Amino acid sequence: MLRRKKIGYILPTILIAFCASLQLRTMVQLLFRFDDEKDVLSHLPPNPSDITNITIFSRKKATLEASAHESILHVFQYGVPLTASATQFHMVCVSLFLHVRIYHSALMNSTICSLGRPATGEEAKVKFHKDVPQAFKSHAHKPDPTHFEKSTVIFTTHFTKAEAAKQKADLRNQGFNVGIVHDADTMNEIGISGMVKQYADFFSLGHDYIDLMTEYFQQWHRLRECCGMQMSTYFRNELLPASDKVNGTKPHDYCGSLDINILEAQFMNMVLYKLLNDYPFMKKINRPSIVDGDLNGSYCSRYNDAVRKHGNTGNKDHEYLGLNSMYAEVENNWKERHENFFDTLKKKSAHNLPRADTHDERLQWSIENSPLQPPFSPWVQDYISFHQSSIVDGNLSENAQYIVYECKNGKISCGGAGDRMIGMIKMFYLALCTRRVLIIDAPFPIPLTDVFIPAQIEWNATFPVTLDYFDDMDYFIDFGLREDIRGYRVPRTNDAPRKKSLDEIWESSLMADHLRKGGWSEEAKKVSVANIAREAYRAMFQFHRAVISRASDLKAAAGISGPYVGMHMRKGDQNMGVSPAGPKFVKRETHDDEMLHCYSQLMASHPNEFKMAYLASDDVLTKQRIASKDSSIHFAQLNPFHIDKSTRESRAVDPATVYSGVLDTWAEMLVMAESTCLIISKSMFAFSSLHMRDPRACAVPLNFCNDPDHRKGDKEYFGENIAEREFVLRWDKS
Repeated sequence: MLRRKKIGYILPTILIAFCASLQLRTMVQLLFRFDDEKDVLSHLPPNPSDITNITIFSRKKATLEASAHESILHVFQYGVPLTASATQFHMVCVSLFLHVRIYHSALMNSTICSLGRPATGEEAKVKFHKDVPQAFKSHAHKPDPTHFEKSTVIFTTHFTKAEAAKQKADLRNQGFNVGIVHDADTMNEIGISGMVKQYADFFSLGHDYIDLMTEYFQQWHRLRECCGMQMSTYFRNELLPASDKVNGTKPHDYCGSLDINILEAQFMNMVLYKLLNDYPFMKKINRPSIVDGDLNGSYCSRYNDAVRKHGNTGNKDHEYLGLNSMYAEVENNWKERHENFFDTLKKKSAHNLPRADTHDERLQWSIENSPLQPPFSPWVQDYISFHQSSIVDGNLSENAQYIVYECKNGKISCGGAGDRMIGMIKMFYLALCTRRVLIIDAPFPIPLTDVFIPAQIEWNATFPVTLDYFDDMDYFIDFGLREDIRGYRVPRTNDAPRKKSLDEIWESSLMADHLRKGGWSEEAKKVSVANIAREAYRAMFQFHRAVISRASDLKAAAGISGPYVGMHMRKGDQNMGVSPAGPKFVKRETHDDEMLHCYSQLMASHPNEFKMAYLASDDVLTKQRIASKDSSIHFAQLNPFHIDKSTRESRAVDPATVYSGVLDTWAEMLVMAESTCLIISKSMFAFSSLHMRDPRACAVPLNFCNDPDHRKGDKEYFGENIAEREFVLRWDKS
């Protein structure tokens, strides 16, 4: 089902041209094919050394494609109450920030979104500072035309299409530069995704930013409905004490069934949230509403609990909600920065402002390596919908068939972090083609929910206990629909005897039947194994905030700042099954000279892009030895811990040690996934990191780096499963 291109026929031609060029550089730029090779290449700059253009949206490309709206710095927004005016302001604010990022990057640190003060009567006469990008929200019913330059863009909202059209005409007649005038009717018709497209088009942001913003605002809208000062009236009524409830009102469509902490954590884990949160004058826009406090992982649950306890007084004063101290601290901190910022303006021009401590170099690269992905394939989206419809209030619905990935008690080997991740990805596709709800029952050695939270599917739902099990992952056992069995367990997805690989599940007759029934067969022929794995990961998982925080700690402890290369050195003497056409096992150990040679090539070819590397390994001495040979290679001092062996083979391990060891393991995988360029060694740990990354991010297989003609090395593994199916090979010639 996958297109196979015999790389052996292609590479000699490439090598002839390669050798004919006397001025060459030895870097290999490899990118995953997520749709088609041409699609990937279209995202690349002419010269890979210009890696700053491999971003969510190239500034050069943006300039070519942009409309007339390329110099927007000042925005005034207002609207009639109850017309989604706050939603418009949030979209305008975020759009302005991204617009500045593309066209006026020197002004990113000074971009600000602010609210007027209705009591002063001066908000309609707001003065914008030159060269300070600003979005201002007013509660006035219209701006004062005597206080605005023609470059200031006006955005507003109204109830109906007719009223909006009249408002737009009136504003233009008064000489205003009018942006978008939205009405409540149209916003209900086009939804969040339609609104995002209009604002992205107006601010000339491009298609990649549309995907990023749509994901962000859909989650923000859900959070805003269910949390904070401006939450849904219906849901607030549900939360109120009985004495305050308004009888006869309908319940909210979904807020009552959500785990608000999970929703808050998922929102905080989004790429755009993280980007905005690192800019002191923009982070306020990440709140459910600007009058709320900053999110911290439990803000919403604390707020909602306070509403249950104190009732409607929360609409008037945070003090009655028990949030006054936190809220005041957040507000005062923001106001202090706000005031200091404008004090500085009196002394220096905006262009000469001291840079805030926002890790701009890191942010420039983090967004390139973010989990921004293309839309799900139709078969994955179909399965997500099926799975979601089969879970009701956290429980598997009656009669729904299910399949269980389990890692229960250590009696059966589940493998290390990489083996487990690949195993769960394989189970996702087994569940997909058998039309079963995937359940993950993995409390060993700590609950999986301590390191991952569900993304699109609720894999941790409650399910009926079943004693049925089938070794569906064993290579020599056929799997089928098993229509007479409601639910069963798959006891092992890794280790001996040989297990089915992901591509073997994808190419199975059962999967072919499923894709044919859905009308997806032709489209499925175009995908790569990498994209198959990546989509399953995205559908299932987001890292728990504890892992995200620990990954940041590890990078800080290792001295990582700015762009870095991720490397994994496996020194354990474990084996990995490969195709029965080749040798049964190959060693996964990585040799020092292989890794150092590949890294030196990468650094020599791109001296301006990479300044350092982060080395992950299951061996402390390996880290120390490699780092001693190259001072630009950094590592975090961690005690060796294997999430399977360290607990299964030694049951007396202290629980605190187990938790910290598991957390460190997954955090190092996240550090690898967040790297600017990833060197892929022969380990499932490295491959799992790969599947968490943007499909366009730099990735270099170790064997390709050391053996570019691919005549040696692990052909059975890299040749069949990686090179021919998943990578686009590009030689960087100068």
